[in-house]
Amino acid sequence: MGTHLGPSGCGLGAKAFEPSAAGRGDREGPALRREGGAMRRGWRWAALVVLLYLYAGFLGERQVRAYLRTLLGPAESAEVETRGQGYLLWWRGEWREVRARGHGIRLPNGLTIARLTLEIPRLRTWPWRRLPQPPQEVLLEADFREEALQAFLEERAKPLRPSRMRFQVSTQGALLETRLKMGGEEHSLRWRGLLGLSGRAEVVFMPSVPDVQASPLPPQAVEVISRAFNPVVDLSVYPLEVRLENLKQREGELTVVGRAEAKEEKG
Repeated sequence: MGTHLGPSGCGLGAKAFEPSAAGRGDREGPALRREGGAMRRGWRWAALVVLLYLYAGFLGERQVRAYLRTLLGPAESAEVETRGQGYLLWWRGEWREVRARGHGIRLPNGLTIARLTLEIPRLRTWPWRRLPQPPQEVLLEADFREEALQAFLEERAKPLRPSRMRFQVSTQGALLETRLKMGGEEHSLRWRGLLGLSGRAEVVFMPSVPDVQASPLPPQAVEVISRAFNPVVDLSVYPLEVRLENLKQREGELTVVGRAEAKEEKG
């Protein structure tokens, strides 16, 4: 009986030359492990990027809210709204339509703002900076109640020792009533006039000739009194470079509208 030889002349079948499963596994294992490791590293980098993005957004929003509250100043209550954001190169935050509103803000000169609204069209933040980049433009609207204006004027006119003072705002203008003691005599004054913008950050009362009861006042006394009761609004002490553009009057309230440039802070 003859012996069947394989292709090489040996008595082994062709299958003897096929690599075993163990051999294939020995060669494919490292490649699969390298591929799996690369995928895991890729996922880790992607997760890190997402975390950095979210962290930058969290820091950016905190920066915006803290910065807006700083611009508002000491307020009885405050609200900050951020309506949109987008992150560009180097994690720079672009914030659009940022709005802050504060109530009961008392300025260093004693004037109280009933409500102050600040709107910033665009604000930029960086995670590694404590404060955002100062905006190029801030839209400003401030509401004043006539009681606050009256208290401010009373403080300004203290050297004249006015009594029974009343200051009223209406759609037609303003009315100032007070009693003053000058030259040993008591005078009761009643002034009607208009309110207008003066300079960059002031509102002044432009009175007509006063109605004076008792003896008439000399012209120089009228001028002194007029200076003592002006300006009605002074925003020059506000932590923004204010430029008022318009004013609106309602019964018992005055609103001023303008623009401001934020003073750059080191941080």
